[in-house]
Amino acid sequence: MKENFNKHLFNSIIDNVMKYIFFICSIFAVIVVFSICIFIFIYSVPLFREVGFLEFVFGTNWQPSNNKFGIFPMIVGSLYVTILSTLIGGGFGLFTAIYISMFCPKKLKIVLSQIIDLLAGIPSIVYGFFGMIVLVPLLKNISPNGVGEGVLASSIILGIMILPTITSISRYNLEAVYKYYY
Repeated sequence: MKENFNKHLFNSIIDNVMKYIFFICSIFAVIVVFSICIFIFIYSVPLFREVGFLEFVFGTNWQPSNNKFGIFPMIVGSLYVTILSTLIGGGFGLFTAIYISMFCPKKLKIVLSQIIDLLAGIPSIVYGFFGMIVLVPLLKNISPNGVGEGVLASSIILGIMILPTITSISRYNLEAVYKYYY
């Protein structure tokens, strides 16, 4: 009896100590993130004084040698790539998840699920390398103007990168729904 009480007391003390340690670590993480934001803000003030915030955000020229810094084309390009890659990866991912969760034979379902989970673990640098070595030359060969890098190549690679994650999440959610709702 006394041994159980001591064990319970020890576990309670350890729990409280760990709560404080995790709380301190989370406060430290928040402080670090705010410090990074303050650092970036402080060191960007001279640029905004010289160029101006609106010229920086909505400017179309990027010429550091002439002190012209406009990131609007980069923002628009990022939006294009984001929308197109979401359509590519989201569409294929959702249809793949529907197939795996509803129509796929059980043995094939296990294999496909493991392959998709394995694909989700591939680092993004590998996907980028694949895009630069395989996809960009392929697009360069079939492009009418001979350019392979750009929005399409980036969107395809990002679509492939998000495909396993979207497939896994959609599959788990589809399998959690009761069958009579279908």
